[in-house]
Amino acid sequence: MKELVRCKACGYIMEKSALGEFCPACGVKAQMFEPYEDKVTGVRRLLLDLDIHPIVVHFPETLGGLLILMALAFPLLSVGPQHWLWSSLQLLSWLFPIAVLAGFLSGIFDGKVRYRKVTTPILRRKMAIGILYFLSSLAQAILAFSQNGLHDMGLWLGYLGAAIISLACGTILGKIGVTLLHGAMPGDKIFLGKKKKSKTS
Repeated sequence: MKELVRCKACGYIMEKSALGEFCPACGVKAQMFEPYEDKVTGVRRLLLDLDIHPIVVHFPETLGGLLILMALAFPLLSVGPQHWLWSSLQLLSWLFPIAVLAGFLSGIFDGKVRYRKVTTPILRRKMAIGILYFLSSLAQAILAFSQNGLHDMGLWLGYLGAAIISLACGTILGKIGVTLLHGAMPGDKIFLGKKKKSKTS
């Protein structure tokens, strides 16, 4: 098993064998490191270290920001560039809810692995915001394929409104997610419900 150390100044955790003269995160001297025991081991540690959810959620966040910029630029362009932008916006708008759904499902999986359940107050709040995020991204996809497209002022405003809601949801989820990144229940059990049977005398 790897020997781990933690920086007392910033909390950075790393393998002791890789520690040099300074903390690679905050720069304090190596003397500030202390031994650290990881209470999560086995398959759960492997799954958490893959960072599946933190990586997957970057796709919808990137798409959401890009789609807002494209929607804002649309009325400012002439007919030729508008046509090119419109085709790109339609394609990305349909990919957007798929990316959001992937982020939502990976978040549920991460919560199950990290905390063994997804019914805690913070995780329930994240799921509610995630559902709103998915619905607003779906609204963008539907509006992007409407007959008049973004040439209709009402549809353009509707699309922009849905895009702003999507971006807000992604931002809120990101802020909440950062607070949960380093938390994990100790032990190796992945899913709730696999309790040890108590010994009866």
